[in-house]
Amino acid sequence: MKVLQIIDNLYTGGAERVMVNMCNWLDQAGVEIVPVLIDGRGTDLLSEIHTRTEPVILKRKGRLDFSAANRLAALMKETDIVHVHMRYNFRYVYLIKWLFGLSKPIILHDHFGKIKIDKRVPFGFRWIFRPAAYIGVSTELVQWAKDNLKTSNKDSFWLLQNAISREGKAAIPCLGNKSALVLVSNIKKVKNQQFALNLAEKGDLTIDFIGQIQDENYFNELIKYVRERQIERQTRFLHDVTNVQRLLGGYRLGIHTSISETGPLTIIEYLAQGLPFVAYRTGEAAEKIAEEFPEFFLDTFEVDAWLDRIRYLLESPPDKEKMGAVFDKHFSKENYIAQCLDIYHRILGC
Repeated sequence: MKVLQIIDNLYTGGAERVMVNMCNWLDQAGVEIVPVLIDGRGTDLLSEIHTRTEPVILKRKGRLDFSAANRLAALMKETDIVHVHMRYNFRYVYLIKWLFGLSKPIILHDHFGKIKIDKRVPFGFRWIFRPAAYIGVSTELVQWAKDNLKTSNKDSFWLLQNAISREGKAAIPCLGNKSALVLVSNIKKVKNQQFALNLAEKGDLTIDFIGQIQDENYFNELIKYVRERQIERQTRFLHDVTNVQRLLGGYRLGIHTSISETGPLTIIEYLAQGLPFVAYRTGEAAEKIAEEFPEFFLDTFEVDAWLDRIRYLLESPPDKEKMGAVFDKHFSKENYIAQCLDIYHRILGC
């Protein structure tokens, strides 16, 4: 079986990390994987792809770049399944399929993180762009797709929740506060780092923020707030981190303040490393983990409620062995590979 795994760029992000993991894991399982980057401007995670086939970077210069389109069409002709990550990439790949008269099955792997607050249907997705199969990373996404999209087969909607490999630990020094916390999220408004700064200020907490700057204006607002409130010694922003798990041993507690998520990978990484955390309850992973650790989640952004929960978990840390068991049950790569292969076999009628 030969599968194209397609994304536009490999910046450090959740969907990009899923793409890298899928490529490596499926390649190890014997699937011939061809990773494809449509644009290739962002290559932060490219070095972490270890497939037998070298990644292909099309270097598309624009939507009308015929050279890139022709190269992609040639790759699609020689494959069994085309697996596309994210909606806008799917739309482009589907157009290539139509323009070149191809008949290969295309999977839309949907990572849209704002489904809780934005349920609009992108232009053309109701009738024109029809995936052979739809994979959503959350139950809410899959239900949205069933309500709004048409696929080649009405039974071609699947939930494939995110998973990761558990990495070894390598603790890093924090800022000297025994209550040091960590927040892992790329910096943009929906991730709600501003709320974490409120926690740092009111709770006299030290917090490291790990993530790429995806919204420069929002980042500048955060820095302005830090300076105005004089909490520079309580906050640190780390941007050039690709393997977060190896850093988590340096912290006592994680937090996750995102308003809307479909995963999120961050809390799975916390779980994998036995790091207790406090998070807003959003996303498929949150629902699974909350079944065993309800104390990790809140349904409010009330500062005092968060500070009370943070203090409670710092004073009464949970059972790390149980955290490991929950990770193995729901988020291991073995389960993920089996589910993905089952989807591929169903699409091909094996």
